[in-house]
Amino acid sequence: MRDDLYNVFLLLHLMAAIVGFGAVVLNGIYDARAKRLGGAEGRAVAETNFAVSNIAEYAIYSVPIWGFAMIGLSDDAIEFSQTWIWLSLILYVVGLGIAHGVMRKGAKQLIESRTDDVEKRVAAGGAVLNVLLVIIVALMIWKPGF
Repeated sequence: MRDDLYNVFLLLHLMAAIVGFGAVVLNGIYDARAKRLGGAEGRAVAETNFAVSNIAEYAIYSVPIWGFAMIGLSDDAIEFSQTWIWLSLILYVVGLGIAHGVMRKGAKQLIESRTDDVEKRVAAGGAVLNVLLVIIVALMIWKPGF
């Protein structure tokens, strides 16, 4: 199962996760900094954070692609029916829904004008996404149903 080609896709899977999720997991800190600075400086921080998050999305979208390749290269040792696989995929899709339905829209609104309602919604969405990420990483480590 762990031949060179499998390991290449494992490397791509891990690097995409690190680059993608690593770039967005601290968005709340950048948002707090933007709020604290205010004015043109705060707007610059918010706009930069938004731009970086847009780039990170591509890496995040590729994470399951590399994972699917690893499943295909696993000599049937890993299957979609295993709990850690299907549950991770469900949580990933839920996370994408939150990212697009709450976070992207909220981030644009925060750049345009800050309101307590939007700030609270984005903060809650970010917290949920971070918890989902921890759960997915735990599933990848412990592999229930493997």
